[in-house]
Amino acid sequence: MASPTNSSSAGNDIDDDVKIDPATACFIYLTCWGSGLDPSPQPGETHLMLLVRMTQRLCEVLHQHLVVQGHAENPFSRYHASVAAASLGWIELVAAAGLLGSDAERQAVAQLGASFEVQMVRGQ
Repeated sequence: MASPTNSSSAGNDIDDDVKIDPATACFIYLTCWGSGLDPSPQPGETHLMLLVRMTQRLCEVLHQHLVVQGHAENPFSRYHASVAAASLGWIELVAAAGLLGSDAERQAVAQLGASFEVQMVRGQ
């Protein structure tokens, strides 16, 4: 299984020649669907950094929807909250296993965990 931090210089797409592990790919697609983001990494962005960015955005959307607008009982919101929790759990598992490949990834994961929106989603 490939490291969840792999990236490719040849396009950097999810389905490129770098074999992204299935769990990270699954979380990327679920999270990008929930956050409304394009699943294409930005130039130089690793798959894990893409997942971190999308998870942060999904948590921001959920915070707006659940807390600010008060739609906690909406099944769609509960589904997205479950996806966010699963993505956060995967990111934490990768970090705990020592698979973060760079200081930038370690910093991004730490910032994600400390963000207000993530804390609010975890508290739901």
